[in-house]
Amino acid sequence: MQRSSPYICLLSLTFLVFSCRKKEATVEKDEHLCETLEDTTGRSIEIQNLYDDIVTKDTIKIISEQIRNNFSRRRTLSYDEKAVEDYFNENFSSVLSFDRFKKLLPDANSILKKERWLAVFPVRVGVIIRPEAPNYIDEKRIHHSIEILNRAFVGADIQFKVVQIDTLSSEHTIENLKENGWQNYLDFSDNDLKDTINLYVFDNEAKLCEEDGTSISCGRTGGFSYTLSSFTNNIVLTKFELGDQKVIVHEFGHFFGLHHTFDKQYGETTADNYFCEQTGDKICDTPADPGTAYEVYVNYTRCEMEGFFDEGGKEYHPMINNFMSYYKPCYMKPYRFSDGQYDVIYNAAKSRIRKDFVIDYLLLDEEKAQAIAVN
Repeated sequence: MQRSSPYICLLSLTFLVFSCRKKEATVEKDEHLCETLEDTTGRSIEIQNLYDDIVTKDTIKIISEQIRNNFSRRRTLSYDEKAVEDYFNENFSSVLSFDRFKKLLPDANSILKKERWLAVFPVRVGVIIRPEAPNYIDEKRIHHSIEILNRAFVGADIQFKVVQIDTLSSEHTIENLKENGWQNYLDFSDNDLKDTINLYVFDNEAKLCEEDGTSISCGRTGGFSYTLSSFTNNIVLTKFELGDQKVIVHEFGHFFGLHHTFDKQYGETTADNYFCEQTGDKICDTPADPGTAYEVYVNYTRCEMEGFFDEGGKEYHPMINNFMSYYKPCYMKPYRFSDGQYDVIYNAAKSRIRKDFVIDYLLLDEEKAQAIAVN
């Protein structure tokens, strides 16, 4: 005789219980069977457990894996339960309800979270000491700067670890690295370690201001880096900026593929961010930025540019507190990357010229993520 599946058996059992209740007075030959079934249905937990066993064996594992696979492409620490529920109802509601699914799952919370692994990049710090004016720095400032980086880049699933600190003797300041058509910088880059981010920390020139009659011109270079290039493996920073909340993050942003928000090498973006994928920084969720030449229109208390319009009469509203802008700090508003910028960084970290840098992967849970964000 052909054997019925567990599902058919269970449905048949349910039908018999229903039939016996309705026909108990008239079906004499099934009286004992009905009495037995009546006793069984009185213990509804046992029947439910039987159903649970069947569903658990045949469906829970498959459904869980499909949900995980669907959401594993997302770079979020915790799944939004509403998003999971919507996906579940769209694909599996004919099998069982979402509430029942959560009750049957051995660890219901596990399906609403995913393991988040952060790629750990090694940082070799080279502190440049000029023999005629030695200026040493406390290693605590170096590690504090790495903490700033880790808070900023955790949204791109990246962390940094200092693997080496060297003292390098050189006559160069950050300003004269640009001389000879940047040849001084290129020659110094021969110090780079392979497959490692080399962070070089230089002095500024002693004199930062020039007086010309009645005018005074002052300037200080904070740092620089190639934008996602294999030409060098380094980022250059000044000792003055070490520990700054923005400058080091800004330069590491370049290293992982980000342009300035006001970049014009690909064409200037109109205020409505039209052609945002081809112009400006090529990232559509960073609003069009005309640059700090128009800083007079910025209110730093409100962190807004107000009253400056493009040729089409549309008003600019750049993200003043973006790490890749040149604006000053906003009042009580921290610097940040946009989601689109995090995507660029994340993809750059997996690119051919960066992926071999990774020395480890760090499993991050929600508690650790909150600690990084707070500290």
